[in-house]
Amino acid sequence: MTLCKEIYRDDYSSTRKEIFYNEQKKIIGILESYTTEAGESGYLSVYEYNGENHRIIRYQANTDTYKTFIQKGHAILKTNGWHAIKQAAHIHGFTYQHGMLVAEHSNDIEYNTKTSIHYEYNNGLKQSETRTTSDGVTLRSEFGYRQNLLQSITHLRDNQFQEQIINVYGNGDVLLEKQKFLKHEHTQYLAHQENYFYNSHNELQKTEFRGRYDGRMCLHKTEENRWQGKALTKETALISNIDWVLGYYNMAAAYDMLRKEQADWAIAVFDKQYPEKTGFDVKTKTIEMYDKQHQLVSVESFDPYQNVVMAKATYRNEYNEAGQLEFVISYRVEDSKAEETGIRKFYYCE
Repeated sequence: MTLCKEIYRDDYSSTRKEIFYNEQKKIIGILESYTTEAGESGYLSVYEYNGENHRIIRYQANTDTYKTFIQKGHAILKTNGWHAIKQAAHIHGFTYQHGMLVAEHSNDIEYNTKTSIHYEYNNGLKQSETRTTSDGVTLRSEFGYRQNLLQSITHLRDNQFQEQIINVYGNGDVLLEKQKFLKHEHTQYLAHQENYFYNSHNELQKTEFRGRYDGRMCLHKTEENRWQGKALTKETALISNIDWVLGYYNMAAAYDMLRKEQADWAIAVFDKQYPEKTGFDVKTKTIEMYDKQHQLVSVESFDPYQNVVMAKATYRNEYNEAGQLEFVISYRVEDSKAEETGIRKFYYCE
């Protein structure tokens, strides 16, 4: 069965999303409506197909097209010429060749901006992505592979180097390290680095984050994950505020940024010894519980100083006979009492 409706509500708002299909199970329309204290609003997305290509035309709730749809119902989606392109807020086109996306064209009429993206492939792997914006800027990403594993992504702006991401793999093609290089004047340098550590089951257990500070790589954040059955314990530690000035070639470049942001006062704070003087904050800790379908059933946040539960939320998940999620009810738990905070319902069609 296919998802055809999703409804969410809480004490402050409600949203409704309906998805409509043709006989070939292709989406031909999506109706989204929102209700808050400020009133009602919504969007209608109409899908048009031309062979394997298609475009999505989006209308706001105040247009005649949207009102016509509400009045006539979704059967009108299978007719021609009923909606007015000139009323559209956004048009997004997708072009395919042999089943692979080769181009996107986006026209945001509401904000008067246009964007085009072109993709190039080799043996089924994306080699480049070129984006052209309405102001004439060209952004290009080039992808490098080794034995079909993504090794690098190089980002260019008007053919000038902006940044490069390097992936480092270990045995079994497990990602061990991610490096980010930036450019200062004529020098490319390592600005950020992430290192990944796994348990014996190749589950991510720890991530270390490093950033360039005063010309050296500084460990500034750690994230740890520990699975025990369906329970996931997450612990995070970091050096407060240092991410503001990380990744710059040297302190002079970081201070230039602070001056541009009119934060001259921070220059005295972030001296050469800031990481060592500040040190890591106390670890934050959360425990997440999941059901057999890997849906979240509870989250507990702990006081970092006393290691007692500071906040708790629970989720009631119900499934249909096909194992599809039918609804989720969210609760906030205080003093052992559960208070409903929201509900999300899912409806399916054949």
